[in-house]
Amino acid sequence: MKALVCFAVAQEKQYFHVRESVHVLVTGMGASAAGCTLARLLEVEHPRLIIAAGFAGGLNPELKLGQMILDDSDLSEHGLNLSGPAALFYGKIHSASKVMVTPFEKASLRKESNADAVDMESSAVRSIARSHRIPMVALRVITDPYNEALPLDFNQFMDTGGSMRYGRLGCHLLRNPSTVSGLIQFQKKLKYAAQQLGENLNLLLDTPA
Repeated sequence: MKALVCFAVAQEKQYFHVRESVHVLVTGMGASAAGCTLARLLEVEHPRLIIAAGFAGGLNPELKLGQMILDDSDLSEHGLNLSGPAALFYGKIHSASKVMVTPFEKASLRKESNADAVDMESSAVRSIARSHRIPMVALRVITDPYNEALPLDFNQFMDTGGSMRYGRLGCHLLRNPSTVSGLIQFQKKLKYAAQQLGENLNLLLDTPA
């Protein structure tokens, strides 16, 4: 196996072109799921490179919807250089224990961490990769910029392991139909972001090292 791409959910990988030299792993949402799922795979596989790919919230005002951010800070430890598409923003991605819902939460996290974007899995993937001495990068696409709130507080619909409780979410939408339109609009943004992620990830993996 030459490279391993880890996605938290299947929606993130829908525009990625699977190729023979790359293994795709859907880990589940959150640090616990990502870390455990990756650790199990690495008991039998040893990829040359691990990429934690997926959605992220923007913390840096420069990052807009659909923009890509690459955190390759770990590569220097292995003497590697990754030449990605020119459109990539090179910066710091912070992993939080919960979804950042409001602009206030994002601004507070930006001040605390000095990060450019936030996800929930990259740090766990990085920790496992380091323990196996495998180079790792995080490649994320912005779904909600720093000044935009999410249509729902998704944290209330997640279990302790980070998985979404879709039954609870469905009940909430039935009781609060006014929130449906906002969620539909957000799904459109997720689709656009997934397209950008797939295109840039394809370019990154097709570019000779």
